[in-house]
Amino acid sequence: LDAGQPLYIDSFATLDAVTVNGDIDLAQTYGAELNVINGLTLNGTIRVGSTDGSTYAHVYFYDDEILGGQGEILLGGNSANALIVWTENSTLTVGPQFTIHGNRGSLQTRYGTDTVINQGTITADGGGLINIYGAGMFQNQSTLSATGVNSVISESMVNWSNSSQINASANGTVVVYNTGTNTNAGSITATGGLISLPPGAATIAPLRVLAPSALVLGTGLLVGGLWLSAGRRQRRAQGLVLLLGADG
Repeated sequence: LDAGQPLYIDSFATLDAVTVNGDIDLAQTYGAELNVINGLTLNGTIRVGSTDGSTYAHVYFYDDEILGGQGEILLGGNSANALIVWTENSTLTVGPQFTIHGNRGSLQTRYGTDTVINQGTITADGGGLINIYGAGMFQNQSTLSATGVNSVISESMVNWSNSSQINASANGTVVVYNTGTNTNAGSITATGGLISLPPGAATIAPLRVLAPSALVLGTGLLVGGLWLSAGRRQRRAQGLVLLLGADG
């Protein structure tokens, strides 16, 4: 790899316990694939799919993997872009200084025994939808967010937990929907954005809704800063709070 030049992957490649001090480009061809085995330390950018959406790419993670370093994965403009935990009984950990962000794509698990742990930053900031889904567990231990007009991050793994921060700002939207268990001991903040949570998730955590913002949860509708949850406890928040669906 020449100094200052990215590593171009035009079809298929595998990185096994590799440290990359530079960029990896999976945006030049349609359907490029990268396998990650035994961890990846990245101090640079992995471009997954082209910015204009004319190409897409997949990154597969096998067994227990850590995305380390001070790098980032940048998702392009094609909704088929995907980061996939491929094997059973596997855990993908996004390291404390690592960022996954961009426009369109997904972060997936295939099996109910798989887990994704976010210790870094996962954010939709490119004006499109990033989906986090699958049969496993998503643990947010750092930052899950959406910022910017039409930027949406949707977390719908069967089970999820938040012990740090979920943020929506600058007209961004965060949607959390799951059919299993949810545990929330972290902060949930909407600053000029929208947050939609499963019933009951927000009642056990600090909540800030700053105008003009909205929260969707439970039953009822309230305007003017007072949250009434179908006869349950009341809490004050600035801005607009929408409580829709089944009460938690």
